[in-house]
Amino acid sequence: MTTQLDLVPTQDASEIEEHTTEKDWLAVRRSAIGASEAPVILGVSPYKGPMSLFAEKLELVEPDAQTEAQEWGLAMEPKMADRYVRDTGHALRDPGRYTLRRSRTVPWMVATLDREIVKADGQAVPAVLEMKLRSYVKPGAWEDEPPVDVLVQVQHQLAVTGWTWAAVTVLIGYHTFRRFVVPRHDDFIAKLIPAEAAFMERLRTKAHPPADATTATREVLRALYPRETPGLVVNLPGEAMEWDQQRLDALAELKRWGEIKDEAENKLRAALAEAETGVLPNGTTYTYKAAERAGYTVAPTVVRTLRRKEAKG
Repeated sequence: MTTQLDLVPTQDASEIEEHTTEKDWLAVRRSAIGASEAPVILGVSPYKGPMSLFAEKLELVEPDAQTEAQEWGLAMEPKMADRYVRDTGHALRDPGRYTLRRSRTVPWMVATLDREIVKADGQAVPAVLEMKLRSYVKPGAWEDEPPVDVLVQVQHQLAVTGWTWAAVTVLIGYHTFRRFVVPRHDDFIAKLIPAEAAFMERLRTKAHPPADATTATREVLRALYPRETPGLVVNLPGEAMEWDQQRLDALAELKRWGEIKDEAENKLRAALAEAETGVLPNGTTYTYKAAERAGYTVAPTVVRTLRRKEAKG
């Protein structure tokens, strides 16, 4: 999908920093906020939470290694760029893998652009081209516009550059190519910058973001506070009363549902008796097989395990 935009020529609001190695590029990014980190800070990233990003910035944990999906995304960029040019007739510039743009007005805001659109008839240039590779997307996703995390990423890029629009492309399953135009949204950017500034202040003061339920957050808290201070007593905040009650309620629910589960499994075991397999009216099966356990430090035993297998179709 594409849209004609009646725009005036743009002014560049960023400085260009060229780095020759990934190490140098990553070192700069650790002290700044990049476009891919904006949705993380706002809590809309499907890949990472604010606590994980906080820990990476402070080098409390190792940064995530590049995934195979990310490697394929980089490898496919030239082909996606070629397809975009063929579809639109626009001209592109590759700024380089380790080239950063830094905002002149908010120096800790940086962006690494996939491509820059340098010629587009009837449209202001330069503009951003952001390219994505997705092996699979949920039904309805990437239909009318990119997902919210991508929209946030692009608005960060437009905030850094000062440019007025961006194009976003996606290659889905290596066979479906879609493209979108995303105009600059100044009202959103006016809210994005303070949110990122608050995160930068957290980094400066080492005040971690609010805790959530993820395992990553638990690991970060262990890294932040590996040992207790003997004899130290703190007064917990009033809201900790609510956390305490939530925990107690959850434990009670876990106990209740655990008992329901145990009763249901015992009823199934009793119904199976000496049978190896039982079949439900809907075709789902349960097996109840015995397996020997080695002796090692305890006496060897034979244990039967109850397993469920849902019917196909």
